[in-house]
Amino acid sequence: MPLLHGGNLVEAEARYGIKRDEWLDLSTGVSPLSYGFDSFSARSWSRLPGDMEALHGAAWRYYGASALLSVPGSQWAIQTLPRLRRQGRVAVLAPSYQEHAFQWQRFGHVVDSFAAAELSVVGQACDVVILANPNNPDNYCFDRESLLSCLGQLRKRQGWLIVDEAFIDFSETESLVTAASKQDNTETGLIVLRSPGKPFGLAGARVGFVWAWPDLLARLKDELGPWPIAGPSMEIVTAALEDTSWQILTRQQLAKFSTRLKVLLEGAGLSVTALNTLFAYVQTEHAPAIYEAMAREGILLRLFPAADRYPPALRLGLPGAEGDWQRLQESLGRVCRSILHET
Repeated sequence: MPLLHGGNLVEAEARYGIKRDEWLDLSTGVSPLSYGFDSFSARSWSRLPGDMEALHGAAWRYYGASALLSVPGSQWAIQTLPRLRRQGRVAVLAPSYQEHAFQWQRFGHVVDSFAAAELSVVGQACDVVILANPNNPDNYCFDRESLLSCLGQLRKRQGWLIVDEAFIDFSETESLVTAASKQDNTETGLIVLRSPGKPFGLAGARVGFVWAWPDLLARLKDELGPWPIAGPSMEIVTAALEDTSWQILTRQQLAKFSTRLKVLLEGAGLSVTALNTLFAYVQTEHAPAIYEAMAREGILLRLFPAADRYPPALRLGLPGAEGDWQRLQESLGRVCRSILHET
């Protein structure tokens, strides 16, 4: 059975009878301010995309660390890594992006969940620990010392610590890409994933980066095969990583959007549990009802049903155009007045 993800407008259209181009999709956490330029070079379409030197150079400068591998989206790495390790015990942070646990279970590993407060002990009992930093969806941030301490525990058994940093670009949390890039084949275990798709609004480009030790990067590269990333994707992501002026202006605008979203939610009667620059997380018993009512109005949110470790919650990404902000405010206010006042 496929997992539920944000951005599934095909299913939303079929379920609610609203045409795809009529939806306001706030379910993904992708920046509404997409990087773009007027045209692609003709050769990015007509030639096989064999030369990644420009993309790698831009990534080294942007992330501040070499020893990386470009991949067709961090999802590819999430799906591939479980095949490169013998079956063992894997701990995945909960709540979390569901694909992490699903892919390791798919390849026969025993997967358990753990809470953020358990990080100091989970590395003592598992072969692989997987987490996002900041976490998706609750924006929990781990400090560098705690993560490196867990890595030290795992290294005693040749274990792995996989850190998904998809939402770290606008966070004050310290990235581990430099630590991962300094590993050699005698000091291993740290794998860091980054995705320019979310901060640059380029999810459709399907480009991601992996930092690890040389042997693992070589094995991942063998799995990629030739021409893993489309030429136009390489061209636009390279330009985005190099465009520091655009990055500065966009960070400022997104920070304003994030504050505006918090105020909007509170004005509708919802308490914001956690706030990332690209999304807000709201834990409420009314999450399923609010999700359904908003969907019937053509606004798609991300619903997280109640589970053992956490209550039901909603994640809302940022609107972009002013009309989208007004639409969200009007619909959410109407829905929340109806649902919250019924209880």
